Amino acid sequence: MKKKENITRRDFISKGAMAAAAPLILNYNYNSFAKFKNNSINVGIIGLGNRASHAHIPTILKFPDVKIAALCDISKERLEGAAGNRTHIYRDPSIGQKVKKYNPSLYQDYEALLKQKDLDCIFVATPPDRHKRMVCDALRVGFSVYVDKPMTLTVTDSQAIVKAAKKAKGVFIVGQQLRYNPLLRKKIELIHKGEIGKVVLVSYKVFRGSDRLPSDDQPGKKWILSIEQGGDIILEQGVHWIDVFNWIMGTHPIRAAGLGGQGILFNEEYDREIMDHYSLIYEYPGNRRVFFSHSWMSMPGV
Repeated sequence: MKKKENITRRDFISKGAMAAAAPLILNYNYNSFAKFKNNSINVGIIGLGNRASHAHIPTILKFPDVKIAALCDISKERLEGAAGNRTHIYRDPSIGQKVKKYNPSLYQDYEALLKQKDLDCIFVATPPDRHKRMVCDALRVGFSVYVDKPMTLTVTDSQAIVKAAKKAKGVFIVGQQLRYNPLLRKKIELIHKGEIGKVVLVSYKVFRGSDRLPSDDQPGKKWILSIEQGGDIILEQGVHWIDVFNWIMGTHPIRAAGLGGQGILFNEEYDREIMDHYSLIYEYPGNRRVFFSHSWMSMPGV
């Protein structure tokens, strides 16, 4: 029987919870790990909504040498729940008890969390409109940083993060998880080798959704319905597939056309700014095209 090995700091950041979320890595330099004096990684998490509670935290807990040392959220109820001190916010109630054993420091102000001296890595799992400031601040302090997609809502803010990441001592990762899907990686490897011939057209449709709507009981819950906070469906969700199209084509489109709007959902009892459907045509160099249709908020049962 093969002896189980503890994971090191380097393994965790390069292969572990961040990599499991399928990241894009900028400014990756193993020398950045030289400062670590032992094999224990202390993680701070900013933003404790669904992504943190259902994905990041359960994954982090699978690594014995990684400690959740700090948690931050503007909602005190959600903060206490994530720490295992109140009704659990996790699908698996045992997750809260595991987090509680770490006795993480709790913050409602992310700037206070960044002052905690024993932290090594920061997960930013807040609504996208807050990413730029939080990520840049964490990188400047010297932390390695993971941020959920989309990186930001504007080109200017994204460029600011890239600039900060290039100057940073640590690792910067963006959660584009499709990039780390083994089957997809193999398929695109074969495409790039020319195994299926030249790709001239990609046609893809995504029709998915839920009849469950964000609730009003906690601050920040409805950010995904706001263009200002979430960037609309094309950016908040469509970024996954658009990134894959560019990956397949090996470049970015030179022309684009599209339309979308609100029309699939009727008799809504809540305010929504974002589209419920859109379609795009992308033209790439070499007269190659992508046809993409996406409906994110389908009617119940559809």
